[in-house]
Amino acid sequence: MEITISHNLHLVSSSLGLKQQKAWIKPEPRRAGFLSTVLVTLLRMLHPRRKPRISFTFGRHETVIYSERFASQLAKVFPEKDARIFDPFLRAEVFILELSVACFLWLFRRRNWTISDYYFYLVLKKSRASHVVTSVLANRSIFRVREALPQKSPTRFFFFQTGMIWLDEVPQDMGLRPQDRLFTYSTSYSDAWRISDPHHLDVVHAIGSLPSVIEKATARSRQRCSSGKVGFISSWREPLTLGGNEVKLNRVTLQPISYEFWFSPERRLLPHLAESLQQMGLRLEVLGSMLSETQKAQSERDFYSSFLGDNVDWKFSSRTSQLSNYGKLSGYDLLVAVDSALAYEALSLGFKVIFLQLEETKGFRFPPGYPGVDSCLKPLVLNAENPHVWQEHLLKVIEMPEKEFRGVVESSLGREVVEAQLEDIIRRIR
Repeated sequence: MEITISHNLHLVSSSLGLKQQKAWIKPEPRRAGFLSTVLVTLLRMLHPRRKPRISFTFGRHETVIYSERFASQLAKVFPEKDARIFDPFLRAEVFILELSVACFLWLFRRRNWTISDYYFYLVLKKSRASHVVTSVLANRSIFRVREALPQKSPTRFFFFQTGMIWLDEVPQDMGLRPQDRLFTYSTSYSDAWRISDPHHLDVVHAIGSLPSVIEKATARSRQRCSSGKVGFISSWREPLTLGGNEVKLNRVTLQPISYEFWFSPERRLLPHLAESLQQMGLRLEVLGSMLSETQKAQSERDFYSSFLGDNVDWKFSSRTSQLSNYGKLSGYDLLVAVDSALAYEALSLGFKVIFLQLEETKGFRFPPGYPGVDSCLKPLVLNAENPHVWQEHLLKVIEMPEKEFRGVVESSLGREVVEAQLEDIIRRIR
């Protein structure tokens, strides 16, 4: 979680060379925020299992990788560059000098920035980096710092979308410069962000996700044959507990939503799917989203067991590493998902995918093809109201000619996404 301690004034220190900040920064209590930040930082530094490395200072580096998420894949975009990871979440490594100064500046300058903002800005100054590359989009800190850098700053920012994200989670004015690049999941995302700022026309490019682009050469070389299995790509997440009830929070109103209602597409539709598949001679296999060595993985397995149980033939496949599920995709005759990002990556890799959807959850679960028009993916969406026709629909998608299937995918994700190669990305950042 980003260190979110905000301030009341709209100007940041002129001695740091920072510009006026945007109105979407909301002030929060200073003293309580500072104490909570210090406490969270100390707890993370003292955690016996996930204790971060402690370094005095960041040092000079040509490339800064913002967040350790998909860091190894991001490093492949700049293979010849001197790169170092900056972790704003204080899990991997903590730079004592920059973090201490960031706390001091935040506490005494009374500016409208968070400690994370100061921390990242100081790291950039120290490193004199020419490139910042990240897979984090739903983090306003990096956009605030980007906006604050002097216009003549030579630093270029490269953003890679690596998950489904609501458009309003990213500030409308991202503060991107002509030399920056934003690589998105689909042409729908690219078009939406270009509309928000006409200056983004040459900055935003649809490629799919970076991991899927890297995986593309390997995935397409794998031999595919009928396995008799259909994989359901899980998007399960652990619930919150409020007042003794398990809930998820509405992202807009922050009102609690029943955990059972949130996952009603899985609870209501997966048993029907498993029965239909069993009648077709196929077996359902759930691809877990939680890493197998964590307690969350067992909770995820228990979640699916609670409504699939022993009534139908199914199996749970644990996720053994961050990228292990990519290697499993070719082992299924068909993939099924509700709103998993991996489903769209699978589409871009040429794997057959079909979606489950309930109308009543569209306000807080991503509808198929988001943020594009639902009709683009209609041939790949099961009709929840008529499960008796599912077998026919499933068979139609499984047997759909490659050319026809590719046409459906291109109409939703875009031809650029289907054809994207790592060399194309490297060329666009030169």
